[in-house]
Amino acid sequence: MEKILVATDGSETANKALGYALQLAEALKADITVISVAQEVPMAMSHEGITNADIARFKDNMLENMKKSAQEALNKAEKLFEQKGVAVNTRLEVGDPARVITDVAEKESFDQVIIGSRGLGGIRGMVLGSVSNKVVNSVKTNVTVIR
Repeated sequence: MEKILVATDGSETANKALGYALQLAEALKADITVISVAQEVPMAMSHEGITNADIARFKDNMLENMKKSAQEALNKAEKLFEQKGVAVNTRLEVGDPARVITDVAEKESFDQVIIGSRGLGGIRGMVLGSVSNKVVNSVKTNVTVIR
């Protein structure tokens, strides 16, 4: 059975990647794992009246928001697969998205990675904008990039 890792951030292209993975799962009886990675955004602030504790709280809040967004994307993916009666595994990770996706794909011997070509805009877009490119150039397994 083919093992497929699908990355999602809830973006339009990630949703297309999920749809493609669902088709493969149905056709190949593949084992699908959907991953979403929350990245802690590094902060460097220096301003009168802002303490290290303030910065730490802000970073913690940002990470919690990123985790919440990632979990929402996973919940949506899980619902999509369940509606079609296809089993799916989901996992939420924290770290650099490209590095985490590459590490998981290689350490867990996935046969293929499916990823959208572009992520969400705004802050998430800055964080995830080059993820697909980094994964394509780093992972040693097959990668399908969905536009």
